[in-house]
Amino acid sequence: MCCNHTSGYIGPVFPPTARPEKIRRMAAAYRARLEKLRAKVADLGEEIARLEEWIAFAEAQATRLEGKMTTLRTHGQADTVSTDMHLAPDVRARKNLKISRAKRGNDPFLAALAKRSWTLRQYAQHLGVPVSTMGSWRHKPPHGRPIPRAIAERIERELEFRATAANWPNGISQ
Repeated sequence: MCCNHTSGYIGPVFPPTARPEKIRRMAAAYRARLEKLRAKVADLGEEIARLEEWIAFAEAQATRLEGKMTTLRTHGQADTVSTDMHLAPDVRARKNLKISRAKRGNDPFLAALAKRSWTLRQYAQHLGVPVSTMGSWRHKPPHGRPIPRAIAERIERELEFRATAANWPNGISQ
């Protein structure tokens, strides 16, 4: 095989004596190489998306902090604040999920959430209810309140956590 440089196109030029099997093998090799390159491009696309998300997060943090920067420290005072602000959003989410899993104990509802990689806070946002309301549905009587039937049935569909009075200590309202 040689290359045709006269037309500006660089590609395979096969001699008239080339066998079809050999040309097909070469085409298969090129196809395999193309698939590997496509996979690399897809991986790079995912990496680019992650970096763009992190850059947007970092720029938003910087903008938010610009207005809050003050010099409140006295001479020699150490920085003692523990914060997650330096963590990328996906790292912080994984950390919060680990904390949530550690807190779930024997609660079957929290176990159902963790099975699908949700924290109670994330799932409350997903449902569009405050976290405190979601917690009140789980409190033991007389401190809690009944869960609306529509939400209990939605939770049953999404988490496979049955909408029964046994699973909701304060019952299910209409």
